[in-house]
Amino acid sequence: MSPVEHPVDESNDSYNRIRQKFVGLLEGLSGAPSECLGCLFLNIGATLHSLGSLRLALEVWTRALEYSIQGENRKREGECRFYTGIALYALGHTRRAVIRLREALEVFQSICYEDGIRSCYKTLRTMHSSLGDLDEADEANDEPVKYI
Repeated sequence: MSPVEHPVDESNDSYNRIRQKFVGLLEGLSGAPSECLGCLFLNIGATLHSLGSLRLALEVWTRALEYSIQGENRKREGECRFYTGIALYALGHTRRAVIRLREALEVFQSICYEDGIRSCYKTLRTMHSSLGDLDEADEANDEPVKYI
């Protein structure tokens, strides 16, 4: 696996056992290439997020990011970075979420993916506003014009 930081360190042993079993089960479903596993994990993370399992969604999206980096799929890598940022924000890790969103933005800009760029700026404005960084929020508000 690529060295991707697992952003939330859970000390709850019960949660960790369930998480490890769940992720292990997903990885055992297929001997598929990294590209396919990245897609699978990205979609399962979205389902978990919609069901309110934010910590597990974050873990699954982090794995999706690892597989996307291995498979050299830049668009999916950007999406994984974006969604891990969303999960971090929802879990109250706003500053770490901003870092992850900026990473996603860099990836999307490198491949000229306009929808991803736009989504990153919109979400960054929200995050900076919640931190009280109004200057940063205003800057993020102006940025899409420069790149799109």
